[in-house]
Amino acid sequence: MRSCTIFSVTRNALSVFYIIITAVCLLPGNVNAQDVWANADANRGWQYFGNCAACHTIGKGQRHKVGPNLFGIVGHPAGARDDYAGYTPALRNSELVWDAATLDRYLENNKLVVPGNRMACGRIPDPQIRADIITYLSLFHE
Repeated sequence: MRSCTIFSVTRNALSVFYIIITAVCLLPGNVNAQDVWANADANRGWQYFGNCAACHTIGKGQRHKVGPNLFGIVGHPAGARDDYAGYTPALRNSELVWDAATLDRYLENNKLVVPGNRMACGRIPDPQIRADIITYLSLFHE
């Protein structure tokens, strides 16, 4: 059986074209934030949170790990859990409130938002992944 070289070249050229178009669309400033949040999925967020679970718990009453338990984090002041002693002075004094926009900026580049914090996961560049994680976190509240 012979393969069609022209089809193969055309298919490869189209693949490269789609990769380039996707990359251009994902450049900073080209992502439609409304679309990202409209497509946010807590189930995907749960999967991504698996990486966060190395340092954080999420369930009500669960113990802290290296990082604080994140139950009720959305809408809560940053660095303000009385039962967690591991906050840096930078985070404790940041005066941030963990709303969706602040969490989004923090997960994108926490060292830029709060210089001097110790969170090991430095950056989540994909806005859809950040929206998915924040949507998942927002499920855990009183």
